[in-house]
Amino acid sequence: MKTLTNQILITTLISVICFCVACTSTKQEDAKVSVISAKAKSGTSHFTVTPSTYYSKFNFLVDSSGAVYYYCLRNTGFISNGDNGQFPSFVDLTPEQMVELTSKNVIDFLKSNVLNDAKDEINISISSQKDSIVSLTFDHLIKFLYDSTKNVDFQIRTTTIEENTVLKFKQRNTLYDPKAIVWDSTKVAFVATPKASSRK
Repeated sequence: MKTLTNQILITTLISVICFCVACTSTKQEDAKVSVISAKAKSGTSHFTVTPSTYYSKFNFLVDSSGAVYYYCLRNTGFISNGDNGQFPSFVDLTPEQMVELTSKNVIDFLKSNVLNDAKDEINISISSQKDSIVSLTFDHLIKFLYDSTKNVDFQIRTTTIEENTVLKFKQRNTLYDPKAIVWDSTKVAFVATPKASSRK
């Protein structure tokens, strides 16, 4: 009897694992591949990196797994680049500013928190940890931005060292203190001094 119970448990566990793998596979198949490249190509799945600035007031970030996060700069004075635009300024980003979005809520979030901005033109920056993006949430976001009747300008680029660092602390849910980090001065410009320790 005990052996039969164990067999049933093992069979159930295998079924659950197979179901989860199938769901993951389906989600990946549903998402198209978008490419951030140095040269422009036809279609809406290739994006040339020519940012005039690294950050905008409104920012979306796609991590290596395809998860999408949003954050809004607290000080829009940081939008300007660092050393002659060669690398970005330190913007004092924190894990608390980053909100994870899904394919189900990204459009409603965009409408409520970005497109209702009173400015004549809305500028959005989308960054990715990988050159090739496979993400349903990103797909929904881009399609909506292309189809939007609002006056929206958006750019797509790879993530900055500060974004990658802050996201790592958020995903690990560990204490983030920018002053305790040895920043690479060839990849980030300090026009502002990091504030004292942050928050989980």
